[in-house]
Amino acid sequence: MVRGTLLFMRAVMPGMVERRKGSVINVASLGGQWFTPLVSCYGIGKMSQIRLSELAAAEAKGTGVCVYVIEPGTVITDMAETTMAAEDAKRWVPHLVESLKRLKQNGDPAPGLARCAEMCVQLATGKYAALAGRFLIPRDDFDKLALEPAPPAGSSVYAREAPRMK
Repeated sequence: MVRGTLLFMRAVMPGMVERRKGSVINVASLGGQWFTPLVSCYGIGKMSQIRLSELAAAEAKGTGVCVYVIEPGTVITDMAETTMAAEDAKRWVPHLVESLKRLKQNGDPAPGLARCAEMCVQLATGKYAALAGRFLIPRDDFDKLALEPAPPAGSSVYAREAPRMK
């Protein structure tokens, strides 16, 4: 998870800094903010992506390059399908399996994916440079957030609760 994010940023950011313009939008997960026993590897990987993005944004400040990290919303992927079918998951993280099953039954992924694309387009315009380094989720109002004072450095790894998971 983290290696790909790091290698991608390492490949594209020097050119962006040289041009003094660019946006990096990394995709992480709320799983990087939650304390969820028995899925620690996933959580640590996602938390590392969030923190790496936050640090890269701080290092790029003043260069014209913005680094963002977003949570795209939950979509049933091959990994989710494997989790729902795995006997170990049913035994050790039944709450996660049931949540994924409910999402699969009730959720049309199109609106969530459309919001993810909208977030990327909005961030890539440069209009929301004040949000660089923040962990952004689909329900965020970027205009409102841009008016608020920046949170303290390192705060992106503190948990935010998604309404769909309450």
